[in-house]
Amino acid sequence: MTTVIQGVNDSTRQISSVRSRHEVAIREAGKADRLNFTDAIKRFIEYVDREGEGSSQPNLAYVNMTKTVYAAFGLNKKQREALEIGEKPRDTFDLLELRFLQMAESAAAVIINAGIEENATRKQIKSMIRTECAQIASSHRRLGGNLFKGGEK
Repeated sequence: MTTVIQGVNDSTRQISSVRSRHEVAIREAGKADRLNFTDAIKRFIEYVDREGEGSSQPNLAYVNMTKTVYAAFGLNKKQREALEIGEKPRDTFDLLELRFLQMAESAAAVIINAGIEENATRKQIKSMIRTECAQIASSHRRLGGNLFKGGEK
């Protein structure tokens, strides 16, 4: 009996270790996504669109673009303020939340870069980011809910 219990405990530890490594890998991938996003924001700061519009407040571009992405997920003011003062609320997100946030940041980076390449207006780029992030956040809400317990079908 003790051998069986010990075997179960060993299996549980192995599963926990695999989950832990998986979580670390997801979080590390998120760092690359975030870096791509911040690189795109840097390009956006320097971008002057076909209407002659440039960044009106380049010192706030990172904060404002991050707020745009996070707002789609309904993050409250305190969580957004934590970002501005350098805390890491991302560390408190579960893996599903983090993965959807990563998708939104990746989408925003793609939109910024494509918009610059296609000479879109800054307003068009920002609008498309808001729309795409809202759609990603909507998927997160559907998948994060109780899908099989009377939730959406």
